Amino acid sequence: MPPASISVSPASGADDQAFIPVYVISLPDAEVRRRKMTSRLAGAGIPFKFFDAPYGPKRPIPAEIDGVAILREPFRTESEIGCTISHWLVHKMIAEGDGDTALIFEDDAVLSQDFAQILRRALSFDFDVFKFEGVNVSNRRVTIARIDSYEVTVTSSPSMGAAAYLLRREAARRICSLKAIDQINDAIFGDPRLRLRVLEMVPFCVHQDGETPSQLRALPIPSYVPQRQRSFRRLVQSFKRKIMIARVHGLGVLARLELQRLRPMKDR
Repeated sequence: MPPASISVSPASGADDQAFIPVYVISLPDAEVRRRKMTSRLAGAGIPFKFFDAPYGPKRPIPAEIDGVAILREPFRTESEIGCTISHWLVHKMIAEGDGDTALIFEDDAVLSQDFAQILRRALSFDFDVFKFEGVNVSNRRVTIARIDSYEVTVTSSPSMGAAAYLLRREAARRICSLKAIDQINDAIFGDPRLRLRVLEMVPFCVHQDGETPSQLRALPIPSYVPQRQRSFRRLVQSFKRKIMIARVHGLGVLARLELQRLRPMKDR
């Protein structure tokens, strides 16, 4: 398969040397979304490149990509697979590149006014993935630092969502070393096999624009297996993740996360 194309954004007038590589994943014909992202990132003074998502409504998704198998059973729709592959291709590009860190956006990301300052501060932390957007359903987290009014946290399970995040090159290499694409792009960050040090913010400083309609069709996948039917695998994954948290973040962080199970939600 030929590599996905990358189109460069109009010049923003900012100093390119002041920023790490920044990629915005977008379908080539998503004109409205691209105009909005160009305006948003120019307003933040952040140079970027569009990454042309290769799989949209007019192009079927193959059984494998670059020798890596694509397993359909864990995905609900074709659009979920297409989005995941786009992130994977960007990860592969980062893994094979020269930069130590890159910033990845989806094309419906809305940035806080102080995002550029937050980004510079976030780069000084020790992480594999630093998430600026998401929906965390775990409700268990430990604050390890602060960036101005934001908390920097470790969670019992990484949030869902991948509209804005930093990724280290070594983490990208680990992700791309897996032999199959078998989970949605935001779930990969919690995969115990990868031992990724994932940091998040409270509150998140990026959210998704719900006003711009998606061009992807949510075609259902008949072979999809809901998570509730994979309960044993989820139990094993949960146990492995606890071990991973202890190794990556330390026993103290794991203990604090586990103690939160005993506390009423109103006290958290």
